[in-house]
Formats: sequence, structure tokens, C-alpha cells
Amino acid sequence: MSATEIGISINPTLLVLKPIVCLQTAAAILGPSFGTEHVLRDIKRGPLDPQRIEWAWDISRQVRRARECGTEIRVLAACVPKIQRGQHRSFEEVLDVVFADLLPKARELRLPLTVSASILARRLACTHKHLLDLARDGALVEVPHSRRMGRTGSPAITWESIVQFLTERRFQ
Repeated sequence: MSATEIGISINPTLLVLKPIVCLQTAAAILGPSFGTEHVLRDIKRGPLDPQRIEWAWDISRQVRRARECGTEIRVLAACVPKIQRGQHRSFEEVLDVVFADLLPKARELRLPLTVSASILARRLACTHKHLLDLARDGALVEVPHSRRMGRTGSPAITWESIVQFLTERRFQ
């Protein structure tokens, strides 16, 4: 029995546990009658259009191909519901939504800001291998000698390269 069958209204964004989602998940948030082509259309709308999805990124290795067909495009989940599209968020607010739980600890300890590649992959809704390929291609900067040995070894990615990556890959 679904929530609507028993008369309970649930905000779809509450069902999303990840701050950044793929196109398929964004379409699911909008509802069953929407597909990825609807989400992609709303991402590509003009900057003054109130129905535009404001925060979306192309995280593919080959930027051109992904923008044409929609593969490897990620969306800030909070921007997907149409009721929330009018709320404009700054880049700092977006970073806070995605990484707030990771950053204060490093700032308090005055450590250089880095994020584990495995954690970053989960935050960007991509595979660990894809993220390592982005680092190998130079889109992200891996901290030298930070990779742990073994199957679960994951290198640290510098915060500056994450911010630069998200800035450069944003749909404008």
C-alpha cells in the first residue's frame, strides 16, 4: 500500500538521501509521468526561466558527449521539485548542502581540506572507478601518496580541485 493510497502526502525530496542525484532519480522525484528528457530540458532552460533547474553538473570524462545525451549529468536534489526552483542558492550554499558534514572537522583541526575519493564518489552519485579516472585525467587532483594499500584503498582529493571541478562543470 502506497502513501497516497492511505491519504498521506510525502514530499519527494524527503525520500532522497543523497544531495546530488542522477537524471533518472531526478525524474523519479518529479513523478511517474516525467522522464530524463524532461529533467534535461529543465536543466538547459535559459538562466531567467523560473522552471530551470539551477544546479546541475556534467561529471563525465568527455564533456561534450555527456551534454548532448544526458549521461553522467548530476543534479542537486533540492532543486528538482518545481516548488523549490524559485529559491536561488549561492555556490557556497550548495557546497554546504553537499559537504557540510565533512568540512567543519577539518577546519576545526586546521588540517588541509581533502575528501576521500570513495566519499566523493558517493556524494557525486558516480562510481569510484569513474572518480579515479577523472583524477587520472587531471579534472581532480589526488593528494600524492595518500592512497592506502588494499582493496578499500582510496586516495584523498584536494578541496580546491573539487570546487574548481564543480565550478567548471556546472550547466550555465
